[in-house]
Amino acid sequence: MTTRPTYEALGLSVPVTQVIDPKLWMERYAWGVSMGGGGSLVARAKAIAVAQAGRGAAAVVEKIMERVFNEIPPRVIQWHLRAALSELEMKLGMPMGLEIVKSDPVDADERLGETYDRAAARLPYTHAEAGAWFRIDLPPGVIRVDRVRGYYYGTKVWELSTTQGTDNMIRLEWGRQGVMHILPINMQAIIVTQGGNYGIWHTIHTHQSPVPDFWSVDYVRGPVSKHGGAVGQLEAVLAHWVYCTAGQVILSMAGIAASKGLASTSLSIDGVSRSVGLQASAIYGLNSALEHMLDEATKRIDWKRVRAQKRGLRLRMY
Repeated sequence: MTTRPTYEALGLSVPVTQVIDPKLWMERYAWGVSMGGGGSLVARAKAIAVAQAGRGAAAVVEKIMERVFNEIPPRVIQWHLRAALSELEMKLGMPMGLEIVKSDPVDADERLGETYDRAAARLPYTHAEAGAWFRIDLPPGVIRVDRVRGYYYGTKVWELSTTQGTDNMIRLEWGRQGVMHILPINMQAIIVTQGGNYGIWHTIHTHQSPVPDFWSVDYVRGPVSKHGGAVGQLEAVLAHWVYCTAGQVILSMAGIAASKGLASTSLSIDGVSRSVGLQASAIYGLNSALEHMLDEATKRIDWKRVRAQKRGLRLRMY
């Protein structure tokens, strides 16, 4: 019996952490490209190797050559990769990292920036959504829903969560679109009566619709690859866009570092002249051809189609 290779093995999805890895960017998009003033550093490496010949010249040369090809610090490369990934978030309207969202009221033991990332306001309740199995619309890119609470005039009347043993009633139907439902298996189990008529019948049938500030939903958002639904992964084409977008700035910086911003130099001594052209102009640097190629690669993406595929099409009720 032969084992069929999985789709994931093709490598068409990559972890988001790889997208901001400076080493991987160097390997994939700057192969053979000097990332700084390589010429002067090579000469310096040779001089140091000669001076240190009795104490491991090879090791010294290797250390200096590493600096030659990585003169732009990895932290600088990583910053521009993160900036491009942040731009991708804005284009798609979805987080590229795991975002833990807590709705009002947030538990006292939760800490913003430590145990959760964003506080969200409560959502309204309507008759129409209740008739569609208590549909609740969340932002796109939802991975899971941890807790749902209902507040009627500021009083908690429902809670569906693991601690209450009612989390099996929460159904995330369309994660990309952010559509979830509540399927009450036992209606009485989700009623919370606190000194008044706050039962489910009162909530559904005797108020004016919609009721603002009703649903309090705790959930987690993040990137999910369409290849197998792997959480925390991104399609290779989007990773390529991030690499190319950041690469244009990084390679321009490297070219300026190597040429010191000069377009050309000339030297004339007693009728003997020497001129060196460093770059085409002050705008087009040493790496302008590679920068242009990366710029053209970013223009091939149809963002309207990508957004529709990542976010899905949402149907709203009126």
